[in-house]
Amino acid sequence: LRAKLLIVSAAALIMTVLVLISFNYFSMYNSSMTLYKNIQNRVTDNIATILGKDFDRYTSGITMLAKSVTGNSPAELIERYKAAFEETKSTLDVSNIMAAFDDGTFYSVNNLNLGADYDHRTRDWYRDGLAHNGVYVSKAYIDQVRPDVPCITISHPLTTGNGVKGIVTFDVYLDFAALYKKMANETVDGKFYLMENDTTIVSALESGILLKTADSIFSPELGNFIKGVINGSISSKGYIDYISRAGEERMGTVYKLPGYDLYILYGISGNLVVKQIRMVALQSTVFGLVLLVVSLVVVLFVLRMSLNTLT
Repeated sequence: LRAKLLIVSAAALIMTVLVLISFNYFSMYNSSMTLYKNIQNRVTDNIATILGKDFDRYTSGITMLAKSVTGNSPAELIERYKAAFEETKSTLDVSNIMAAFDDGTFYSVNNLNLGADYDHRTRDWYRDGLAHNGVYVSKAYIDQVRPDVPCITISHPLTTGNGVKGIVTFDVYLDFAALYKKMANETVDGKFYLMENDTTIVSALESGILLKTADSIFSPELGNFIKGVINGSISSKGYIDYISRAGEERMGTVYKLPGYDLYILYGISGNLVVKQIRMVALQSTVFGLVLLVVSLVVVLFVLRMSLNTLT
């Protein structure tokens, strides 16, 4: 009878602990997955905020510059504010600053070697900037100076004392490689992509996909998810499981840069995330098994001592 009682007690203890271990494993797995998703959302939101503040520096800087410069003619304005243009270029770390006017007057901080026949008045960057009453941010494009990195032109209208209209522009290269590497979690192969509102990829560590649309690069599921976030039908706090170009399972989130028609996609490896979570859950399971063995030894010892006392 005593042996049967010991066996039943041991079996009951083992079953109880095994159930608790299994429950703990799945509970920890689900909790850890939720934590990873929340962290991914925060990282995406953080980098969108950081880039948004960078763009705020450019747009507020060009607004202050445009509203502070005055001159009776384009030539006088440029001569008076050459030093200010050069200082602003250095302070804001933009690629170039230009001032261009309807009378054909043109100035560039950088020496562009454009040639005598160059007429900025026929160029889209000039006409689009002049058509906007305030800050205008162009679509990304490739220039000849750095063909490996897309560039944007930020512009603001100018008017001289004699009524000649023009614009001042900042050229900004969308080179955020250092920031992407700093913010991405290498243990889960984190990758960032900056996109315009038509899903054109304008900044990424993978140069081969620049200025291509997400539809042509990623899976249809991810492309539809990105469009949903952009048009507001999907919450930016959501995430999507998708298959990468290499056939790997990945998890993605998309956030808008505050105040701009630009969006950040952050993708991480679903396989590596699951591997990390399983490792943590396995460690917890091993600890539970050790606890089971110790508990079993203690309970059986106490039970045996009690039965010996009774007999």
